[in-house]
Amino acid sequence: MHLRFYEVAPRVPYDEEVGFAHFAGTPFFVMYARESEELKVYLATMVSKQSLLHYVGAKEAETLPAHYRWWGRLKYRKGKAFYHDVEPVDMQSFLRGLPPGSAYAVWASAEPHLVGSHLGRLDAVLAKSGISGTKGRAAQVIREKLKEPILLADVRILAPRLETLRELEAAFLDRVLVLGFRTPLEFREGRIAGNSFAEWVRTPPRASAFSLLLGKRPFNMSAGKLAALAPIPNPSVIPIPPSRGLPLPDLPPIRPSGFTIGATPTGRVVKLDEGDLVRHCYIIGATGSGKTNALRLLVKNLVDRGSGAVVVLDPHGDLADSVAAYYAEQGARLTYFHPTLAPFSVNPLRLPNLASPEQARLLAMSNLMEMFTRVFWLGENAVYVKYILQNAMNALYSMKENPTFADVYRVILALHDGEFDIDGGPEWEAKLEFLKSIQQTSFVSALSRLELLATNEVLRRVFGSQDVDDTIFLEKGRLVAVNADLSSVGSEASYLIMAGFLMKLWYLVTARYGSGDRTPVFLIIDEFQRIADLSQVDVMLSEARKYGLHLILAHQHTGQLPDSVLKSVFSNTGMKLIMRINGDDVEKLKTIDRDFQTELGSVLSSLPNGGGVL
Repeated sequence: MHLRFYEVAPRVPYDEEVGFAHFAGTPFFVMYARESEELKVYLATMVSKQSLLHYVGAKEAETLPAHYRWWGRLKYRKGKAFYHDVEPVDMQSFLRGLPPGSAYAVWASAEPHLVGSHLGRLDAVLAKSGISGTKGRAAQVIREKLKEPILLADVRILAPRLETLRELEAAFLDRVLVLGFRTPLEFREGRIAGNSFAEWVRTPPRASAFSLLLGKRPFNMSAGKLAALAPIPNPSVIPIPPSRGLPLPDLPPIRPSGFTIGATPTGRVVKLDEGDLVRHCYIIGATGSGKTNALRLLVKNLVDRGSGAVVVLDPHGDLADSVAAYYAEQGARLTYFHPTLAPFSVNPLRLPNLASPEQARLLAMSNLMEMFTRVFWLGENAVYVKYILQNAMNALYSMKENPTFADVYRVILALHDGEFDIDGGPEWEAKLEFLKSIQQTSFVSALSRLELLATNEVLRRVFGSQDVDDTIFLEKGRLVAVNADLSSVGSEASYLIMAGFLMKLWYLVTARYGSGDRTPVFLIIDEFQRIADLSQVDVMLSEARKYGLHLILAHQHTGQLPDSVLKSVFSNTGMKLIMRINGDDVEKLKTIDRDFQTELGSVLSSLPNGGGVL
């Protein structure tokens, strides 16, 4: 027999109908120990931790309190009470009244010979009196007791002083009744000597058939009454920290060659592999929930395993700086960006390297107009502004392969002043005439939207040329960490930096499509809400997988995202890691799995730091 000891806690919401005898199996031992202000409960059982978690919170207990000097053991004062069941009344108030340094403990075990003893007594009663009168009532009491399993119970109170022990004994006896008897029970008191306590907590009670024949009457009761005698403490009555929420399935995915990301409450190791991230990953957690540490863990495993290229976009810099610092020490293949401290140049307007120049221009124009539309907030009515931008880009791409935002700005300015000329034939001449007829406000609008990219010193340095090879973003085993530090450059410039890198990456993965190069690219975006309004993100969620681009998106709460974006994220991410969240987020996210939404509603707001639902 192998018993394990646990420290247990009541679950919230609390169910007063459930006691330890309902689920702990036999034998089991429960001890309620008041060490200071709070009550601690210890349970020894052969039932697995996974099963216990359906009823109580449980964690392994290394030791039990053992400083007690006196104990009292419950026994029958009147032998005939042996056959009658015990009726506990309000044991919650008894537990609440335990003073510091005292304890109440119960051992319970199954003993088949008890049933034979009770049946023998029942036959004897019926033989003498039939079914009427006092003896008939006694027979009915025994029958009722026999309807449930009968368990041996070794009940003890432990205290530091004899006076305290006797006060607790009196309080206990006031709460335990035996039908038909006035004072059927008492305690046998004694000092706790040597190892007697340690031996007792590891030795279930026993009663042999021979001892019962000799007239010994060990304390016993039905399983139902024992559940009331050894209740799960009610946290609204008793000072005991509750374990919130109902348990969820404890079934980690089977990934023999995966990497470890944590363990379940029952100690089962949780592993993932790259295949779990192929259909994108969504991570949400309140500040301090452990979200950034979870992202670091993913970055480390993806880089260390050479799973593909790993690109981190981070507007605050905590994640990007920490992973860059770690891999700089490791001598790994690392490219780090900071807009002022460690800048490099990337030109989002540079044509992708495709076999067909015309196809490259079409792809570039499509992506560029998307960028202008979303980055510069061009609405459906900004027709003329879009027309100006599109023609400016066409003109530039006919002149050079790698125009910059500053070039676009200058061309629009020249078009506005009538000073731009290009040998484009009659078609271009017609466009120039039309452009001259466009209202000045449309030119001013286009110029104002480009001005920050074209004139801001930091953004010109970042996007004004390209001094790194495009292959760094697609190189297996390389980490590109981008800190778009908004504290250094401001919110708008930080947004444009992240949007520019995002566009560059989208260029590259779409341009290589059909080339045979399908190196996975894992794009990790912390503070995802800062670029969630880019419709390119929605396109990526639905289409990026076929281009070998896999998104890992993280932020704090659902209120940061428009409902349409949130719906797209929920629909298009194959893996979701929900860390501690609050308020309305619980109501929204518990519906991710409708079969367990009640359990999720209870669990999600009370997850510990570093804990999550996968």
